[in-house]
Amino acid sequence: MSSKGKDKIHDAPPFDFKFIKILINRKDKKPTEEIMIEREWVSRNNNIPHFANVVKSVDPNEGVEITMNCNSIAFHWIIEFVRLKSNGDELIVKRQATAQGLSSYNKEVLINETETTLYEKMDEISNENCLNILVTSFFLQLTWVYDMVWDYYFARNFSDVLNNCRISLSNINPVLVKDMGTKISESELEKLTERKDKLISNIYKARIEELVVNAGIDFYWCGKCQRLLTKE
Repeated sequence: MSSKGKDKIHDAPPFDFKFIKILINRKDKKPTEEIMIEREWVSRNNNIPHFANVVKSVDPNEGVEITMNCNSIAFHWIIEFVRLKSNGDELIVKRQATAQGLSSYNKEVLINETETTLYEKMDEISNENCLNILVTSFFLQLTWVYDMVWDYYFARNFSDVLNNCRISLSNINPVLVKDMGTKISESELEKLTERKDKLISNIYKARIEELVVNAGIDFYWCGKCQRLLTKE
């Protein structure tokens, strides 16, 4: 695992206002995990949008404590992943600020190096942690992380991820369900095995709704015959 993404999660004093305290509630009933992340880094370039939105409404001389119900491993992975991206972006800015500046070619080289590092990091994604990473990145409003993980791993291993998931997904975010219904091919959907949490029926519901919207068909519910009818 790359050390670049792990260098700034600190064990800071509880009331050091330069940090925000993240409390991770664990479902396995273990003690709540405390993670300290630099307050300035969270807000810089909107690195973690969800946290940045909280921080901007709090006085700098007040502490920030945020409780999250999420998978701890997925959370750490996301923070490391975002740091890899932000470190790469900041390196470009620093190089551009020097007297020598930064040529277009060298900038492209640095961008490619960062992308390579990110893809190497995504090789750590598995059937076991993929959904947790997607759900947590979506909650943190990290759209670019969500999209990269979706395209790189989830879309290519969709049926394996869901068929090997033994926990109930009845409360999964509706946006994720919609994405599953509209972005995943029908051949992949057919590989899904029956589940008790109604996820599959909700995925197909999302798919049908998308098809109806795209076709421009209006449906109406008839109170007399209790049937769904089109305008025609």
